[in-house]
Amino acid sequence: MSGAHERRISRRQFVKLMVAGGSLVAAAPAAAGGPKPKLTIWTQSSFTKQADAALKGLYESYGKENGVDIDFQIMAYNTLIEKLPAALEAGAPPDISFLFDSDTAYYRGKGALMDITDVVEPLTKLGGGMFEAAIMTVKHKGKYWSVPTVMNPWPIHARQDLLDAAGIKQFPKTWVELGEVAKKLQKPPQLYGYGMAVGRSGGDFEDNFMPVLWEMGGKMENEDGSLDFKVGPVAKTLQLMKKWYKDDKIIPPGAINWDDTGNNKAFQSEQAVFVHNPASVMSWLIQEKPDLAKRSKLYPSPGRNAVDSWCFGAFKQTKFPKEAKACLSYTMQPDRYASFIKALTGRWLPVYKDIAKDPLWNEGVYAEYGKLAATGQLISYSGPPHAGIGEAMNTYVLPDMAARVLTENWAPEKAAEEARKKLVEIWAKYKD
Repeated sequence: MSGAHERRISRRQFVKLMVAGGSLVAAAPAAAGGPKPKLTIWTQSSFTKQADAALKGLYESYGKENGVDIDFQIMAYNTLIEKLPAALEAGAPPDISFLFDSDTAYYRGKGALMDITDVVEPLTKLGGGMFEAAIMTVKHKGKYWSVPTVMNPWPIHARQDLLDAAGIKQFPKTWVELGEVAKKLQKPPQLYGYGMAVGRSGGDFEDNFMPVLWEMGGKMENEDGSLDFKVGPVAKTLQLMKKWYKDDKIIPPGAINWDDTGNNKAFQSEQAVFVHNPASVMSWLIQEKPDLAKRSKLYPSPGRNAVDSWCFGAFKQTKFPKEAKACLSYTMQPDRYASFIKALTGRWLPVYKDIAKDPLWNEGVYAEYGKLAATGQLISYSGPPHAGIGEAMNTYVLPDMAARVLTENWAPEKAAEEARKKLVEIWAKYKD
């Protein structure tokens, strides 16, 4: 909009626009000689250098083409989830942030996210449509609260060379069986059977814990989003973890102190037979240790598969809501998005179904990987992510529950009961 046209707006009209929150208000400061629009974007590291560079380049391209300064900051996930609540509390969040699936529900529940239905709804119709898990992550009561950006399945990374050497031709079909195979193949302290994330690991714990809970007959939510998390199945899961950690010793003793990179490093340094982790591990191996990549294989996890959908959300406190929305729409147009997602060498899967058909995610080492976006379950199963899950994860309710059993010798039932009580209190805070 030109300055000449703006000068033709009367003072009364301008006041009406401000009161109504009209679209011209956002443009007025820059046109009147105000500050150049600037968007600060926070994201987590993808664990692959070229992936981080590709994502940064996509956002900076929007800035260059639209006269917007872009401050793109990449950090560890643990750092991100610590900084974001503090920034919101201080009234100075980034304009846009990368969000774990349950964080969309959490910050929506806090009233912190912008309603960006006008951005996301058209996107869901492009590229052959988006995967259901991606839409479920961001949609609530007919509105969209962040933009699904990547599908993040959780395959098992396995040392195929060790399986072959032991004559194991059938991959374990249950978690109990995987534990027995891990015990057979390990040679501690040089090599442990299962590099399970059992500490405060920035989301890895929940995605390692929930599939085992599903096998034990438990789940986090009911279909309507109400809390399930029954003590019986949770206690059985904790009992199995205790067996793995204390008796069979297939989980490294130091795993209780791992952050979200701990299990990655365990596999990459050949100290674990199995890890349950997104393909950031394999992507790194292909680039940095191709010989180990050739000796490894990705498998669907025993039983039900876990999948996350990571998103970008815009916060209400942004000074440039129009630019924030435009930026999100720009970066997610399938033609631009495809160049970014394919640069990740398999780190994540696309949210668009058509792009996910590319051989990159369906051949070779990723032959099984591409299927997981369609078949995987969110950790909120069997409901959509409730706002309470985000708070539970950000306050480490579940990893602290496990620590009670693994390091403080609590009975599994007692630890499960304490955790459930905390979750009930958290769920009660949100009228979802």
